[in-house]
Amino acid sequence: MVTNQSQHTAVPFWSVMIPTHNPDLSYLKQAVQGVLSQQGNVGEMQIEIVDDCSTGWDADQLWNIFRDRRICVYRQPHRLGMTGNWNSCIDRARGSWIHILHQDDQVLPGFYQAYARLTTDKPGVGAVFCRSKTIDAEGHTLFTTPVENSFEGIFTDWLEHIFVGLRIRASSMVVKRTVYSELGNFSTEFQYAHDWEMWKRIAAKYPIGYVPDVLHCYRRHDLSATKGYLASGMNLREIARSINVSKSYLPTDVAADVERRSRAYYCRYGADLAWEGLLRRDFRVAWAQLREARKLGSLHIIAKHLLDKVSRSCVRKGGRGASGHHTARARP
Repeated sequence: MVTNQSQHTAVPFWSVMIPTHNPDLSYLKQAVQGVLSQQGNVGEMQIEIVDDCSTGWDADQLWNIFRDRRICVYRQPHRLGMTGNWNSCIDRARGSWIHILHQDDQVLPGFYQAYARLTTDKPGVGAVFCRSKTIDAEGHTLFTTPVENSFEGIFTDWLEHIFVGLRIRASSMVVKRTVYSELGNFSTEFQYAHDWEMWKRIAAKYPIGYVPDVLHCYRRHDLSATKGYLASGMNLREIARSINVSKSYLPTDVAADVERRSRAYYCRYGADLAWEGLLRRDFRVAWAQLREARKLGSLHIIAKHLLDKVSRSCVRKGGRGASGHHTARARP
């Protein structure tokens, strides 16, 4: 089902595709408003919500909220799951650049202008991302991703940043339409790490652009899909499979070392998540993360990492004050 199907035949610069499934309408409203507020500054833009058979809302509800003819809503005829719905977003996109924006994330003022400027200045880039801040359910800032480059342009440390350990928020990434055409859609073998596997495929073939400004918000809340993955350990199982699959994307002289360092990185990441679970007294998450982290690395790595956390926690309690904590890997 398509509501308010656009009649435009021209190819827009942007296709902003918002995959949804039983969204929180207040979060979705903020996501859409962030896009609409910038549309007038960047020319024609395809804005389409692609709903994966939600049961708690329909297109009429969204239309009653916005009453804006720039928005098109497509409802899948049958449930596809997250990866399948993202691939449908790619297939339905008409623009030169495709932005898959999550239903509970936000773009900040200047997002599309900055990205358009970079892609015009560096026409060879295959994808672009920016710094992002993580917000809680109420919109309060929890932390901000670090500065990877101090300047806007080609991201040079892609091997370390994308293959060894990923710190990119998925919905801060935009991808050139022709890149998806060449490399294919997101792998349906993954439901959690499908974005990471895709970014590695792209980075191995194309330059990646980077905008150092904070122009994107990733929302962390209890209803996000990530929570279920943490409780089952599926997040780390898929990460391990992704590491194994992506070895073939790299030259043989660096693949083994990158694999070793990536496994150690995500072993520590699993220990981070287990520690957070313990602090919340969520022992199911803590155990699942420790179990899967052990498969990625040694008990020595896990024990050393957790002891370091205990030591730092004791120091803070001793009077230095708490600091904002965040895990190393940025996940949707």
